[in-house]
Amino acid sequence: AGLDPVTSSRTFLQIRQQQARLHSTMIVVSSDVQRLISAVDRVGLMVAGRIIRVCKVDELDTEEHPAMVQFLNGALDGPL
Repeated sequence: AGLDPVTSSRTFLQIRQQQARLHSTMIVVSSDVQRLISAVDRVGLMVAGRIIRVCKVDELDTEEHPAMVQFLNGALDGPL
């Protein structure tokens, strides 16, 4: 929470290394989209306590769900 960019990057790297070492699924909650997508395989979007969309990171460039597009682009108006 509120990590500086270097610490945030290191934290995501450590999470990725742990996941690979343990061969397990990990859930990471973050609004730091750029660092998050470099450290995960899938991204889910939660709105009002409900997961409304999950997609693979390599599908984000073609994502069409309005709320996911708004979140990824940091737009202030829209469905969220």
